[in-house]
Amino acid sequence: MSSFWNKEGSFNTNLYIPLEFSWSVDMIILFFCYFFLLNTMLPISIIFSFEVVKLYQAALVSWDTEIYETRYGHSAVVNNCQLMEELG
Repeated sequence: MSSFWNKEGSFNTNLYIPLEFSWSVDMIILFFCYFFLLNTMLPISIIFSFEVVKLYQAALVSWDTEIYETRYGHSAVVNNCQLMEELG
């Protein structure tokens, strides 16, 4: 069976060998490769930044001493980082 794959002319192209293009086509391919890589990397970093900001805002609300309920005797308790989105 391996002799079939090793026969000369069984495949015209080897897919594992990169194709040779002109420099302009190489630059276009390189641009789109970086574009697709950054397309997934950038939203992940933005989502992470938003989550850190939400966590910081939740900590500020829980540390705020002016938000105090005299009937129950305690200040605001943040159980969820989505609190700022729910408040508006």
